[in-house]
Amino acid sequence: MSAHTPGPWIDVHRLSGSENHRGYRIASKPSNFYLAEVMPIDSDGIEGGANARLIAAAPDLLSSNERLLNNFRLLLAGKPVRDAAETIAEAEHAIAKATGETP
Repeated sequence: MSAHTPGPWIDVHRLSGSENHRGYRIASKPSNFYLAEVMPIDSDGIEGGANARLIAAAPDLLSSNERLLNNFRLLLAGKPVRDAAETIAEAEHAIAKATGETP
């Protein structure tokens, strides 16, 4: 078991008083405790936003990869996998969260 802050994590836009892009904070839910800051490395914030989404999706990506690996091990051992559809859906959701796309 890892000792990281449990998910879900979210990315929160940091805005200045004039509403200019100032990066992102990664926060845990529901506590809203800030875990990290992602500073923009591009003038329009697109790459910084993509980096923030990827970091915020880390707990979901870890969880879905652990389930996928466990199911794959069961298949290799010739054992039945009962939650394959749910596991695939969890992985698709985690990837969509990381990429900012709809699953």
